[in-house]
Formats: sequence, structure tokens, C-alpha cells
Amino acid sequence: MILQIAHRLIGEAYRLFGLTSRRTTIAGRSIHFYEANSEQHDHTLLFVHGLGTSSSTWILTLPQLNIQGHVIAPDLAGFGRSPLEIGEPVPTLEEHHAILRSFIMNVPRASCSLVGHSLGGWLAMLLALDDPDRIRNLVLLNPAGIWHAGYENVRTAFDIRSKADTRRLLNLLWHRFPSYYRPFLGSIHSELQRRRVFDLVSTIRREDFVNDRLCMLPMPASIIWGTEDHLLSAETIAIFQREVRHGRVITIPHCGHVPQLERPFQAVKALRLALGNE
Repeated sequence: MILQIAHRLIGEAYRLFGLTSRRTTIAGRSIHFYEANSEQHDHTLLFVHGLGTSSSTWILTLPQLNIQGHVIAPDLAGFGRSPLEIGEPVPTLEEHHAILRSFIMNVPRASCSLVGHSLGGWLAMLLALDDPDRIRNLVLLNPAGIWHAGYENVRTAFDIRSKADTRRLLNLLWHRFPSYYRPFLGSIHSELQRRRVFDLVSTIRREDFVNDRLCMLPMPASIIWGTEDHLLSAETIAIFQREVRHGRVITIPHCGHVPQLERPFQAVKALRLALGNE
């Protein structure tokens, strides 16, 4: 209930910043998204959130970017305002990829830039590999999807069966988990269980990782990396820099896995730089 109220308030805040709440149906699933539409621009920016979150993750950054174009921030199936029906199976990573691919194909713009966080970064890389000529820019915030030693521990971290498990996960995600969130720990735990995040993690296969395809990304690509990420290893950025031809890394110190929430001012500055707006 508390998080539902928070989502409504965030939705109202997005409306005040010029984003409209919309809904579409893809592969039989109802997908909610926020959109700011400008007929004066033929370019789209698609923001893809991470595992266990929703489009609300961009509330502290997206309005501050002052983008004068076409902006879309969807809720992945099963997250935010795109809930699953009772008894409906959790989409696999491959299915999330297919839904977003259909979603972006219906965007009537000549080119796109992709911004993705964590799982959303993984999906953004897959979308960029689908249609590299259309993607102008790729921006990844602490992205998942690049295999490194110890990655198997990430799956274990999302096996949350108690509030103590949820607290442990949040401490991995944040450099310093905010004290004002702690009273909501029970609600966060219930929401993560409702979204069945571990079920999704369990569908991921070794061949889903993009390491051997990173060299096929021709567009400018940037990683924005919170240096105190305790969920993913910094080996991610080492592999990225080695494999991506036009790759750049922008680090945010004293920041964990969620820069857009933990260090929003620095994240906005990094996003502007990565998107060529600064």
C-alpha cells in the first residue's frame, strides 16, 4: 500500500514535468509507460529500469535532464504499473527483450538513444545489437549482462525469503542505504516478492550474456558506474572498455548500484555528458 501511494505521487510528479501516463498491449501483455512527446524532434530516448524497480527509478534524474524531444520510460512486464495477471508466469529475460523490441519498433522516430540501469542496461545492450544503425547512443548505469567471475553470487542475492534477506540485498545495492527508507523495509520486501524477482533471475542462462557481442556495438556507448557497487564487480567496466570500440566510462564515487537514486545530481551530470548534452 505504501509503495502504491508512492508510485501515484511519482506519477503525478511526472505529469507536472510534462510526461503522460500511457498504456499499450504487446504480445498479450499490458505495458504501462510514461511519455513526453515533441513533434519537433525525430529522435527518441528510451529509459529502461532495472530488476525489482520501475519507471519511478528515474524520478530524480529524468525531469532534470531538460530533454526537448521524445522520451519514453516503460514499466517492464511485472513491474510498476505493468503488473502480471494472477497465475501469469514471470517473463524470461528473452521475453522482456522481445517485448521491448516490439515496443521500440512501434516508435515512429528515425533514431533512438537508449538509457538502461542494471537489468535495463542488459536489455538496452540487446536492443542496440538488434538494430545498431538506428541507435545513436547507448548509456548504461551499472549494467548487468556482462559475465565476470563471481557472477553466480548475483543470483543468490535475489533469493529473498525474509526481511533480513531484503535488507542484505539493499545493502549490496546502496553504498549507504538511506535511513528514511528503513521504515519501509517490510513493504519493499513484500513488493519484491510480489514482483517475483528471483523467478526472473532463475531464467537467465549463460548464453544470454553479451560479452562476445560487445565488439559489435558501433555506436558511442557509455557506462556510468557507481564505484561502491557491491552487487556487480568492477570487472564489468574493464571488459566493457576492452571490447567496445567507442566505449567510455564515467565513474561516480561514494555511490552504489543505483546512481540515479543515490547520487542523482552526479548522475544527471553524467547522463548529460554521455548523451552529448553537456
